Amino acid sequence: MILRGNYRKVAFAFYGISVNTWSKWVAIGNAYINGSQPQRGVSPEHGAMCVDLVRRLNQCEAQLEDRLIFDISSGSNEDKKWYLRHRHNARYNNNPRARFDDEAGTEYKIDAHELLTERLATLLARAHVDHEGDE
Repeated sequence: MILRGNYRKVAFAFYGISVNTWSKWVAIGNAYINGSQPQRGVSPEHGAMCVDLVRRLNQCEAQLEDRLIFDISSGSNEDKKWYLRHRHNARYNNNPRARFDDEAGTEYKIDAHELLTERLATLLARAHVDHEGDE
């Protein structure tokens, strides 16, 4: 399921595995992989199963990303580009967001490209008005 683009949560839910259970398995697997101390009471067999799970999940996600990159580079459709930008925002979103808070503490997230375009339009309009008097 992950190779088709589903999130881990969806894939595990499809097989009736709760978020709590699979998150524990992934945490145990990552602990073994990173060489940190796993939770007490985790048998070596269970730890090995969790490591295998994490490695297979990572491999599936890498294969999906690689396939989408290949499809995009060969001129395939916009849906795959959208998926990569939203699934792996830090790597593929070429449209950064600006964040700021107003005086009341309300947080705003805006499209930085849109903000820059509006600012440039304002400056150009102001420059045009300033130069009208020079003619």
